[in-house]
Amino acid sequence: MIKKNYFNYDEIIFFDEKVSNYFEELKKKIEVDKKKYLIVFLDDRNYSLREKNIIKTYVDNLQADFLMFTLKPEYLNIINKKIQILNLSA
Repeated sequence: MIKKNYFNYDEIIFFDEKVSNYFEELKKKIEVDKKKYLIVFLDDRNYSLREKNIIKTYVDNLQADFLMFTLKPEYLNIINKKIQILNLSA
């Protein structure tokens, strides 16, 4: 029987905040683990030009796949409301 793999990544890493602090640590992790990573940057509009340049530099040097996208503001509002509800009930 042939096993079908539908997902080609070992781990997914999401960034939705300041990213420059994490790249050196992430670089070490990727080099040591030898896993296949998908790195997702959420809400691209919030990154400064400097941060986008840092991201571009690391994207060119790291052995990982990257996605950058922005959610519409109304979806962000919905997500933030859901997070607040979950935090209140916890």
